[in-house]
Amino acid sequence: MSLRSLWQRFRTAKLRSHSNRELRGAVKGKDNFVFGHIDVVSPEKFTMGDGCSFNHGCYVHAGNGVAFGNDVTVSANACVISTGIDYKAWAAGRKRHVSEGKVTIGDHVWIGANATVLPGASITGPYVIVAANAVVKGTFTQDHCILAGDPAKIVKTFEGNE
Repeated sequence: MSLRSLWQRFRTAKLRSHSNRELRGAVKGKDNFVFGHIDVVSPEKFTMGDGCSFNHGCYVHAGNGVAFGNDVTVSANACVISTGIDYKAWAAGRKRHVSEGKVTIGDHVWIGANATVLPGASITGPYVIVAANAVVKGTFTQDHCILAGDPAKIVKTFEGNE
């Protein structure tokens, strides 16, 4: 066995081991990978399909539930958050001022670096790209499109064979 093939086997084994540690408690499919350190809050409320990958610095807060389909990629320093602060309730002095909303990400979605997906967001169309630094809130059902901006909106559609 060559040194290169040994290194590849070691690298793959390490990634799988790291994935299991970071995503302990999450309901996950097969062949999911974590490249670097990520933070997952309430992993028991986080579900994902097969072939999902997370790059270093990702943050997932699944307090109100986060569901990923198959083949979801989360790039460096992206955030997926299912809970936050209801500023109107907070400003009114209410003790319960947490906003709620499950996040749903469909199949074949790529979340770009530093993008943020806010509580209640839903991306159900396949082959959606969330651009770097985008802030996603609301529901997106369009397939084969690029979301960008703050708040995110569809800035481009593309054919599946491009």
